[in-house]
Amino acid sequence: MRKKHNMRWSELHPICELDLDRDEDVNSALVRYISPFDHWLTPEEADDCNTLYYKKAIIEARSRTTYLNQENTFIEFYCNLAKSGFFVRKSQSNQTRFFEHINTKALKIFRRSLREKRFMDAYFPAFEIRVLGGHDRTDTLLSLSPDKLELVRKLAHHSSLYILE
Repeated sequence: MRKKHNMRWSELHPICELDLDRDEDVNSALVRYISPFDHWLTPEEADDCNTLYYKKAIIEARSRTTYLNQENTFIEFYCNLAKSGFFVRKSQSNQTRFFEHINTKALKIFRRSLREKRFMDAYFPAFEIRVLGGHDRTDTLLSLSPDKLELVRKLAHHSSLYILE
């Protein structure tokens, strides 16, 4: 095996080889979503939610505080997933960047993804989980292991986040 900092995305784990545009690939994975909400929001709830989008939330002080608290909850969750390091895919290429420890660059990747500026595609080897940044305060989790996914669910619960199907 090559050194971690030289790993290609497709060499990390079979979950990283999945092509999300191919139904047969997605059907082979356990796909879940992580959210600060305990259910899928209805269109009406989403329209009324002032903390769904960063640009909307920063306008009102109370919404800004709630948004930033939720953001910090996600960041805490991702930092816990990354205790043994994590990989980030570089711009839809097969190249990766390995973070052995959380640093300001790693936090910036998490934050930019949560604020929908540049979505992350990350792999956390300790949990064998792939995380895709998403819209509306909901990121996608991909796993091939029910046991690892259960560990992630417990970690999410500990962070006051919810796993949605």
